[in-house]
Amino acid sequence: MLRSAEDAKPIDVDASPVPEVEGFVHSIESLSAVDGPGLRFVVFTQGCAYRCQFCCNPDSWEIGAGTRTTSKEVARQIARAVPYLKHGKGGVTASGGDPMLQPDFVAAIFKECRRMGLPTAIDTTGMGNRGLWRKLLPHTDLIMLCVKAPKKATYARLTGGFQQDPMLRFSAAADQMGIPMWIRYVLIPGMTDGDFDVAWLAQFCKDHRCVQQIDVLPYHTLGVHKWEAMGLRYPLEGQRSPTRAEVRGFMDRLHAEMGGLGVSVIATGVD
Repeated sequence: MLRSAEDAKPIDVDASPVPEVEGFVHSIESLSAVDGPGLRFVVFTQGCAYRCQFCCNPDSWEIGAGTRTTSKEVARQIARAVPYLKHGKGGVTASGGDPMLQPDFVAAIFKECRRMGLPTAIDTTGMGNRGLWRKLLPHTDLIMLCVKAPKKATYARLTGGFQQDPMLRFSAAADQMGIPMWIRYVLIPGMTDGDFDVAWLAQFCKDHRCVQQIDVLPYHTLGVHKWEAMGLRYPLEGQRSPTRAEVRGFMDRLHAEMGGLGVSVIATGVD
């Protein structure tokens, strides 16, 4: 599987000049095929300000919970996976929770990744402010932005009362920096699948030339058991998932609205 003897050489993380930063991790997935291009090492950070109604990991919300670790400790795990990640044309993704809540920690990990020759990505809602973004985005090669919902009222409902404007400021800053972006879009029948939603997404791509792809994620209930285990009422109880035909129809409408913009549209889990 190794492309060269160079790939097989052990990487001495302790010799790296990157300062060690402490952080909190919810979990780690060493080899993933769905969290960015190629094979990915995924660090799920702990902590999220949002309370999204379709969240699959409500146990990642509490800031400061999870496993206390350091950027060096995470980098050592990544170093062992380098040959496989490079063979799989992948890299490292920080997800969550939301990695923007721990920008110093994630930035330190990403600096280590670049020393190893691995591209980096964040999966985020775009929370925070310019001061936080400046810490992390310069070390980020790809942004996977979950835009939640085009309608402001629906956005607030789905996120637990948060406003859309910070996400729009984040996307504008990322576009100005020229960082490639993938849009992650949860398709919920009756909530995020209307004509307004299609037109908004198309215009978003036209306004943000850094957008390369829209990943349509059909709504599902796979994380409901975590809400129940935590004694929380699942707020979207009774909400159905879209059919394959509805997902494909939404994608067709989006393609038509975007015209020849050159942004690809895919649907995770749909043939």
